[in-house]
Amino acid sequence: MDKRRTLIDLLKRYLNGDVDTTSFCDDFCTLYFYESNARNEFDDIEREQLDEIADTASFYSPYKEDRAAYPYNDAKTVKAKVTEKSEFIKSLEE
Repeated sequence: MDKRRTLIDLLKRYLNGDVDTTSFCDDFCTLYFYESNARNEFDDIEREQLDEIADTASFYSPYKEDRAAYPYNDAKTVKAKVTEKSEFIKSLEE
């Protein structure tokens, strides 16, 4: 499976509730920025939308103490951002 398809599938699985937030954020950031640098597989308009998800996912912490001390996001915030982008995510297959 190519990098683009892997990232799209991860986004859809998260929207469907098949992936927990911690796994989603870890996998998304690893795929999008680091390990396979899937960011390069998308055009500028797509990257702009995905960068918003990446910004939210990269500042996720499951720990209340972290969120109290630093500007980290909770699971609800991550889910809201991905849900907000759901129509865009669906359009990635078209």
